[in-house]
Amino acid sequence: MRLSTFLMTVVVAVVAGLIVMRYFGQFAPTVIIERPKPPPAPIVNDNRMDAIVIVKGARGAGTGFFARQNGKTYLFTNIHVLMGQEGVRFTDHAGRQYKPAKIEVASDRDIARLEMKNEPATILEIETPKNAECPVAVCGNPEGQDVLRSVSGKLKGIGPAKIETDATFVKGHSGSPILDNDGHVIGIASFCMSPDVNWMTTNTPFMEVRRFGYRLDTVPEWMPVDVKRFAAQGRFIDNRRGQMEAFAQMLCVWFCSPFWMRLPTSDTFSPTFNSWIDVHNLQIDSYHRRLDQANEEGSYTALQDLSRQILAHFKRNVDELNSEANRLTMSPYETWAVPFFADEWNDLRAGSDALRKFIKSTSTFWSSADPVKISTVYQ
Repeated sequence: MRLSTFLMTVVVAVVAGLIVMRYFGQFAPTVIIERPKPPPAPIVNDNRMDAIVIVKGARGAGTGFFARQNGKTYLFTNIHVLMGQEGVRFTDHAGRQYKPAKIEVASDRDIARLEMKNEPATILEIETPKNAECPVAVCGNPEGQDVLRSVSGKLKGIGPAKIETDATFVKGHSGSPILDNDGHVIGIASFCMSPDVNWMTTNTPFMEVRRFGYRLDTVPEWMPVDVKRFAAQGRFIDNRRGQMEAFAQMLCVWFCSPFWMRLPTSDTFSPTFNSWIDVHNLQIDSYHRRLDQANEEGSYTALQDLSRQILAHFKRNVDELNSEANRLTMSPYETWAVPFFADEWNDLRAGSDALRKFIKSTSTFWSSADPVKISTVYQ
């Protein structure tokens, strides 16, 4: 009985981890073996490097680049690179800094373009992607280390809004130009997708990480942005995402042993929720002491009473966790400054819905358990 309970707990924890990775990003690194690729012709020379900038703020770093569109020069980057940032700086590899004057965003994809107060030395040209399998390079600020570095590969696919490449760009490359063999911008490096390993993808290229960029030449509309509203809402969504990631990871701990394990607090949680966790942990400590005392005394009545109290505590915890999940999807904003924020918020709500369903199913499983009988597994 103990073994089956333990195995079920492992399954629960694995599923909880999958929920975290699906909706809130991976909290543990995924090891992917990339196939070696021969380097294409050198297409990121020193002159083109002058058009690429490091974008850095209080919450992280990414990349941007200068390119000409409709006769005007803009600095392009991803919205998510700017989202929630404070004190953003735009600096090229020679240390020159650029000051933004105006910001616009794409109406249907994760791209921002900024008019700058000072002109760059070099401006890239935007081109329509034409041939799959042509050599490409992605040059930017990998891992946010303030060093411009390019990775090469091939263009693997072309769509109306996106392109796919096997150039192995990583976090920090977001906002980097995807350059063709002539040094023209055919897209902006934007996101990676973890492989969905199943019987259909086995022994196919889709078992590897897939990397995508958005096209600049097919944006249907550029929308002006209220900078203050953009900044406030970006910080709100960024903070809420951090809270939900920490909440999901805390639930993984709770799922493994809701009766006997202490729960971790987090700087991202609200003071009220951290206080609830502190009270919960004190209660867990008291249950351990009472269990030890009852076992020493051999009191069956005390053990029964302890089980009843722990189950009652568990049911109250379910209510509290559901309340916190609901609170995390409450927004003070009726409308969002940019469409990308609405998409991000819908993703967070979907993640919260999944967590609430999992809380419910886990509650159903554990509510029939006897905490005292399974205590030796978790002590």
